[in-house]
Amino acid sequence: MEVVPPVGFAGGLAVLWSVSVNIQVVISTQHFVCCKVVECNALEWLLVCVYGSPAVANRSSVWQQLSNALTPFDYPILVIGDFNQILSPADKFGGRMFNQAQASPLLQLTQHLGLSEVQHGVWYTWTNNRAGYSCIYERLDRALASHRWLMSFPYAVLRNLPIMHSDHGPIFINTRYHPRKHIPVLRFEAFWKKKAARSIVAKSWVANPSNPASPMKAVSSQLAITLGHLLNWHKKSHRALDNRIVTLRSNLEQAQKALLSHNQPLSRSDAQV
Repeated sequence: MEVVPPVGFAGGLAVLWSVSVNIQVVISTQHFVCCKVVECNALEWLLVCVYGSPAVANRSSVWQQLSNALTPFDYPILVIGDFNQILSPADKFGGRMFNQAQASPLLQLTQHLGLSEVQHGVWYTWTNNRAGYSCIYERLDRALASHRWLMSFPYAVLRNLPIMHSDHGPIFINTRYHPRKHIPVLRFEAFWKKKAARSIVAKSWVANPSNPASPMKAVSSQLAITLGHLLNWHKKSHRALDNRIVTLRSNLEQAQKALLSHNQPLSRSDAQV
């Protein structure tokens, strides 16, 4: 784990990884952490996690520092994170007009390092959480990859998830994406503590399995029976709620994608979907 503490209430970076991943931090600064990743096939590449300066006056020096840091390395490169900078008029909805001069230093960095944007999912990744004509959406979170990185990971998939619980939408990249059938994970739900669910557990638990081979097998069988009854009760009593959550999440993502083709800001009702 590599942690860069914030300055006051601004900034801060944390890079965490599984013990099964071969990764080494090679550079750590206030605005970016550069890691060398070694794949199981011995491929080496650079993962650069970025937090662009929120102060416009400081961004140019940050991009120059990043350029100087990465130039000596001869590895495929992926730069990902919150750049705090839009790159074109299409990256902005509402608010002040696009400022080409502010974007130029980051554009020069992408050209110098040969980086291309990895695109997928919701376009705008940040909002000021206001409605009507005060609403602003921008594409601040992105992933930029070198040609060698894109060739090394031809099936990589990037998703900018909808903005839901913050002013930013999460950014997710899968370097080894392969479509496969979804296998749901069973978890104990908090609302299973309700009286109705408790009665189901009580009735299921006292139903002794027939001819248990051992006490442990009896417990395992009773757990399976109880879980099956809980799932059946959940499907019957909460199907409408589950469908509503899926529908609202889909509507939210479609509404944010639709900003690209609309000239009017979101109404208050749309903004609060």
